[in-house]
Amino acid sequence: MEKDKLIESLLQKVEELSKKLIALELENSQLKARLTKYETPKNSNNSSIPPSKDENRPKRKSLRIKTGRKPGGQTGRKGNTLKMVEIPDVTEEHIPDYCNCCGNDLSSLPHQYAGSRQVFDIPEIKIKVTEHKVYKKVCPCGCETKSDYPSQANAPVSYGNNIESLIGYFHTRQYLPFKRMQEMFNTVFNIPISEGGIHYLLNKLVTKAEPAYNLIKQEIANSKSPIGSDETE
Repeated sequence: MEKDKLIESLLQKVEELSKKLIALELENSQLKARLTKYETPKNSNNSSIPPSKDENRPKRKSLRIKTGRKPGGQTGRKGNTLKMVEIPDVTEEHIPDYCNCCGNDLSSLPHQYAGSRQVFDIPEIKIKVTEHKVYKKVCPCGCETKSDYPSQANAPVSYGNNIESLIGYFHTRQYLPFKRMQEMFNTVFNIPISEGGIHYLLNKLVTKAEPAYNLIKQEIANSKSPIGSDETE
């Protein structure tokens, strides 16, 4: 009996030690994870963690060199503020019709100039449609002569030179994709145009610019000056 009790007691101790060992291993793994977090902190710069969840947000140091000057415009700097023009496009006169104090009618009284302000704005953008009509005449000799359409009116309905030029500017200078360019023409200019129409007009511009491109290319080829270099030795 004493032997059985001893064995049972030893088994209980082994079981208790096993539980303690498991608890220590779990605690050890948790401590290692916490230690790793501080030894090699992960942030939005060295991992896929988004900046909004950045617990170890790195301190960003400005690369600007301190000049000691106060922020804002500096003395002697030429500003870009709006300046009044001598001859405005539209002038609106605002003459009081009644007294602000007693409400009497002032419309029959003479008025005096008290000041002016100018507002710079873009006029309403509205598409302009020009219809070209051609006519014909019959000469006494029997020959019928008909006038010609302008070069840009090469179809019953077509886009003008300004629209073509604007598409070329948006594409080559502002790098607007066709979808956004189409959206801009539809919403801002109220001009219906498809992505295919934009592509067609760009091809027309390429054809128009090809002679000038070839001329510049030939001038560069015939030039004796080195290409792609500066004046430094």
